[in-house]
Amino acid sequence: MPFALSLEALDALEKGRGRLLGWEGWLRRSDGSLGHSAKHQGTVDLGGLLPDAAFALCRKTIAEAHREHGRAPEVLGSELLFCITYDA
Repeated sequence: MPFALSLEALDALEKGRGRLLGWEGWLRRSDGSLGHSAKHQGTVDLGGLLPDAAFALCRKTIAEAHREHGRAPEVLGSELLFCITYDA
């Protein structure tokens, strides 16, 4: 999902007391194709972290990846998307 929507999803998951496991970056290229980002791989399994720490880490690292992609995109004309993994 795009950056703004990923932050909304994190808020909803946290409010619903979902267990956040991590995120990974995907690229949507200008031709519409999707694939994993080699530069913005995301996090490892955060299941061992306290919920507050996991949500804080994801918000921080997603924002950092979004800013970095805006400054120097991995693939010109691509959009960085975020796949969030959780356990309800």
